[in-house]
Amino acid sequence: MATAVTRRITPAGFLLAVLLFLVLPFATASCDVPADQATAPSRLSLSVTGSDLAASREHLDATGGLALSPAQQTRADLLVRMPRSTQVLALVTAVLLLGGVAPALIRRVRAAAAVAVAAAVAGGVLLTVTAYVTLRQFTMFAHSFLVYGTYLPSVEGRNLDNRVGEVIHTGSGFWLALGTVLALAAANIAVFVRDRKTTHRPAGEAERSPAGPD
Repeated sequence: MATAVTRRITPAGFLLAVLLFLVLPFATASCDVPADQATAPSRLSLSVTGSDLAASREHLDATGGLALSPAQQTRADLLVRMPRSTQVLALVTAVLLLGGVAPALIRRVRAAAAVAVAAAVAGGVLLTVTAYVTLRQFTMFAHSFLVYGTYLPSVEGRNLDNRVGEVIHTGSGFWLALGTVLALAAANIAVFVRDRKTTHRPAGEAERSPAGPD
């Protein structure tokens, strides 16, 4: 069972974590602007996956009365582009999670489990830091758009600037990837502790030889 955890479950789990990080929404932000006599219902939304962050490929989606022309869309996407530091952080996170398959190449079970725990903890920390930095940047974007939104007839006079926290969320990609690496850490800690107990079993507890009486 211990060998199955370190050589099969652990590498498969890290590959799953990388996939969840790169493909599913990692962070999202959206804001609805109600309709009035002058404007149609509108919605501003921004959603990024880990691959979007790594490739610096952010896209602001605006619908309804705030729909953007191609030229405006290009400028808006430049406005919401994440800093280069966030791109580097996302790349490092993906590489580290991918490196979690390394324990499968280590023959000693305890050593493989220890490496897997270290990779899982480091991966969890990097996922959390990346999410924090991304959400902080989203907050800056949201403040800018909500300040702009207060000049629209449909939202004039509303204190939207204090509602930034309501439109920004961590995505399913973050939570599922984080849950996966934490589960891998727990499984490999159990393997490490169990193998240690087996290795250090007192001589008196060793199984007796099945040889019969003389």
